[in-house]
Formats: sequence, C-alpha cells, structure tokens
Amino acid sequence: SADANLYSADSIGSFALKAVAGYTRAYRTDGSGSLYHIMPLNAKLGFNHILGAFTSGVDIEAVASKEQVNGIRKEPKTPGYALVDLRTSYKVTKNASVNFSVTNLFDKNYALPLGGINTIGTAKTSKISLNGEGRSFNTALNIKF
Repeated sequence: SADANLYSADSIGSFALKAVAGYTRAYRTDGSGSLYHIMPLNAKLGFNHILGAFTSGVDIEAVASKEQVNGIRKEPKTPGYALVDLRTSYKVTKNASVNFSVTNLFDKNYALPLGGINTIGTAKTSKISLNGEGRSFNTALNIKF
C-alpha cells in the first residue's frame, strides 16, 4: 500500500492519492493438489479531495483473471474486471457525517473470483461463477460517540 498528498491550498482544498495492491501465489508442498480460494492479482487506486466539511473521491478497483483454480472443488475460472466508485461525504458536526456513494458506476457485469458457484437454475455439473454487485446508490449517516 502507498499514499501521497498531491496538492493542498486553502482555496481549493487538498488532494491525495492512495493505492493498495495484493498478490498471492501458493501451492501445496506435498503435490497432492491445487489450493482453493486464492485471490488473483488485484489493486485499488483512490483519488481523494477534501475541501472544508466535504470529502469526495473516486476509486478504481482492478482484478486480474483467475486462472489458478481447484478442479476437485469445482472452482471456476473468472475473467478480470475493473470497477469505478464515486463517493462524497459532508461533516455536519464534529461527530456526525452524511455519506453518499455510487458503487460500480458503469454497472459492469463481473464474476467474483472468490464468490463461489451459482447453483440456482443450473445443472449440477456446470461451473457458473457468482456475479458481483451491480450499480448501487448508497446513503449513510455516521455518528461517533
């Protein structure tokens, strides 16, 4: 992970960048089979802006295709994908804020690499990945006490 403050000025606020990436490569030392539930290469990049009581941001999440799967557990291969999320919040008081976000902004249809198999309405032998969440509009009120 890494983060950096990009720019700050009283008139336009502060800008920051945050990045997180993960990669796991694993195998069994006894050679008895492949491992299960291994997340492929993935990264998330966030661009944040703070101006007064407002905090806003854009997040981009990218996940590589999942090719290393366990056939015994019928783990499916999944294609890679990228998602874009938008978010903003307003700090009403020292201890309260209102948050709004849109996740999966472009309503991308994608398969979850660790989501398992969708067995509803499919043959027992088929390996159809469980899909991720579609576009979502979210509102929250956070209160610290």
